[in-house]
Amino acid sequence: MPRLLCLRIILDAIRSKYRIKQINYDECYYSLIRPTLVQFIVDERRRIVKTVVSTNVSPPSPLPAGQQQQQQIQHSNEQQATTDDNA
Repeated sequence: MPRLLCLRIILDAIRSKYRIKQINYDECYYSLIRPTLVQFIVDERRRIVKTVVSTNVSPPSPLPAGQQQQQQIQHSNEQQATTDDNA
């Protein structure tokens, strides 16, 4: 499905759910919807950082699972090689 069609469907769904006339949608989007979405994203980032700091767990990786596993294997191999060199 083309992106433009998907976007149109989403915008129509928002308009119908909140009963916003098409002529007033831009004003509503820029004054209400967009700031709310931005604040939601900021809050989620803060929540993730707070969780990472309090649990000392690394944040979710943006890499695909396969690449993430390869990096973990490479890192563990490097640590093992360093340990073997020190022994």
